Amino acid sequence: MPTIKNERVEMVLMGLGRLAQLRLPVAGALRVRKVSRAVQEHWDDLQTVRGGLIEQYCKKDEKGKPIPTQSGAQVTYEFEDDEAREAFMAQWGELMAQEFSHPYGVEEAHLGKGDIEPSILIALNEFFVETDDVALPAPPA
Repeated sequence: MPTIKNERVEMVLMGLGRLAQLRLPVAGALRVRKVSRAVQEHWDDLQTVRGGLIEQYCKKDEKGKPIPTQSGAQVTYEFEDDEAREAFMAQWGELMAQEFSHPYGVEEAHLGKGDIEPSILIALNEFFVETDDVALPAPPA
C-alpha cells in the first residue's frame, strides 16, 4: 500500500498530472485517473484544513476574512503576531508530517512500453509501485 507524508502529496499530484498527459494503455490511464482522484481529494482536504488555520491565525479585514497578499501566482497572509505564526507553523508542520495511504498506486505494467521520464517516476514517490520480479542488470565490474 503506497504511503507518503502529507508534505509529498503536492509533488505526487504533479507527477500524476504529467503521467496523465502521456499516451498510456487503457488500464494504465484508468489507474492513473483513479489514483489521481484519491490523491487530489486528500490534497483538497489538506487545503481546507490550511484555510481553517489561516482563518484562525491571520489578520482579517473589516468583514472578518483573512487579508491575502498576492505576488505573482503566490498568495500569502500576514499573521496576527509572532505567537500566531508559531502556532500556525506548528499545526501545519504536524499535519504535513502525518501520512497518507492508498490501497494501490501506479505499477510498471500500467505504463506500457513507452518512455517515461525519470522525473515523473521520482515525483510519484511511493505511488509508483515497482514489481519485485524485474531483474536489474549487474553493474559493470
